[in-house]
Amino acid sequence: MTMESDVRSTRRTSSGTISAGPARLKAVAILAGAAVGTIQFRDGGSGGTILCEIDSPASVTATVQVLLPANGVRFTTDIYATLTGGAVAVTAFYA
Repeated sequence: MTMESDVRSTRRTSSGTISAGPARLKAVAILAGAAVGTIQFRDGGSGGTILCEIDSPASVTATVQVLLPANGVRFTTDIYATLTGGAVAVTAFYA
């Protein structure tokens, strides 16, 4: 069995850059908060195009884990995560 590539991860508790260069978003783990929240993954910084958006429930004990299908979502510039509402933290796995 061969490895496709090395997978890296970045955890954020506020909006910011996940990967400073081109990458494929492979999986996401979200820590929910007391209110409904959303994580937007943008290509091209805080004002970039939203390529993936995942909601988080209103639950202080919930985590949301998402495996993205096939080869994941391709970001050509960078991966930037915007946390809104009750989304407390996100860990993004990318290659």
